[in-house]
Amino acid sequence: MRYSISIILISFCITVCAQTPGYMGKRFVAGYGLYASPGYIGSAGTKPVNILHEGFVEYAIKKRISIGLSARFYKNIYANTRDVDLGRYNSNFTQIDKNPTGITNIRGRNYMLYFKFFKSRYLAPWGRYFILGATLNTFTASYDPDHMSVSVLSSPYSYSSSGSATYSLYSDFGPTAQTFKKFDILIGWGRSRIVANRIMIDYGVNLNLWALTATVFDAPDDNLSQDQLTASSYIPTVSAARVRGVNRFNVFCKVGFLLF
Repeated sequence: MRYSISIILISFCITVCAQTPGYMGKRFVAGYGLYASPGYIGSAGTKPVNILHEGFVEYAIKKRISIGLSARFYKNIYANTRDVDLGRYNSNFTQIDKNPTGITNIRGRNYMLYFKFFKSRYLAPWGRYFILGATLNTFTASYDPDHMSVSVLSSPYSYSSSGSATYSLYSDFGPTAQTFKKFDILIGWGRSRIVANRIMIDYGVNLNLWALTATVFDAPDDNLSQDQLTASSYIPTVSAARVRGVNRFNVFCKVGFLLF
């Protein structure tokens, strides 16, 4: 009789634990993630690999569903290979260079709210899953007017004492630091494993849907269009294209800790 009661109690405990969200009752995970994507091959000023760093927290709200919050941080550059049009019919000067010298610096911060949907035979936060969420991509693009410029020839032309035309530099591309916000939809696939009942190893791939869709407009030099940009639209356009490239597709590996 005692043996039968013991078997029943053990079976009941196992069943209760199996139906409880989380791994062995632990629902809350916090950790760090490293994301990587290839840079555009042949595009000047692009790193061979884009690297993003992430801090995240996740909580198992149901047996097979976790909700998460994360922030990703990265730096990137653009080598100003797009052409700029300072005004084809500008009466004050004649443009000499097609594209500006120097670089555009980009600092990005992405904030995400997402859900992980685990396959039927797994319990969150362990096993294979599909991820769906919303992401706010914020970034600051900046340039140095002392290094980013276009050569122009004043009109009417001025000449040096030797009789050669005198050139000057145009370096006004708007505010030296400009901040932007872009919304996107995050999807992905991954798998998480639990080590020593405390450490979570998570790996997989994810992508931003709008950034992926915009691939038809973006090219190795950040845009298929041959239209030249104006000075005021140059920084917003090239920085947004580069940010889409960084966030379009990433593979990741994350390490988390089951806290409680």
